[in-house]
Amino acid sequence: MSRFQNDEGARRRLLDAQRAESGALRAVMAVERRKHSAQERLDAVDGELAEAQAMLVSISGLSRAAQLLEADERELKQRVKRTD
Repeated sequence: MSRFQNDEGARRRLLDAQRAESGALRAVMAVERRKHSAQERLDAVDGELAEAQAMLVSISGLSRAAQLLEADERELKQRVKRTD
């Protein structure tokens, strides 16, 4: 086997590894973008939930709302405070 064949084989393996690495990196970045988008939607829905909970608290009172929601009263109070 000549030195040229070894160099060519090594070059080909390096290019293959670089292509695989590039593809894997693109896949990671695509999933990160999807995750970021999903997190933004989740944050928006969580804000809507907190507002709905605050409305229930204003109507029923904190203790009753916590009971109806089967939620910890302190945690519910903190969530409602953040909507103000």
